[in-house]
Amino acid sequence: MQPIAKIVCLAALIPLSCTSVTPAAEEPSIHELAVVGIAVGRACAELHPFKDYTLQNMLDDPTLVSNKELRAEILKVDKGPEFQLAISDAQAIFIGEEQYMNTMCSNYAPMARK
Repeated sequence: MQPIAKIVCLAALIPLSCTSVTPAAEEPSIHELAVVGIAVGRACAELHPFKDYTLQNMLDDPTLVSNKELRAEILKVDKGPEFQLAISDAQAIFIGEEQYMNTMCSNYAPMARK
């Protein structure tokens, strides 16, 4: 399982009220992985504004996103205005899960700091 997929599986354990994440029993879709990956990155940047956590840092790490289809979906969803509400909803949930976020935010750090 790719690291970004692990993010979604961990996120499914948090009581979520948005539809952008599937229950833990189902394999998440590429689109769902993208929404959650973006939301976690934005939440990390908001929680730790001085640590330079960015989505691009995560994309630059080949060990985190090696799937070209997932990479393309992340880039599409990140820029697509029609996806911003789902991202914002997921981001708001993740911000409330500080312990979980402390574990995940290092994936969005610049490569030299990992």
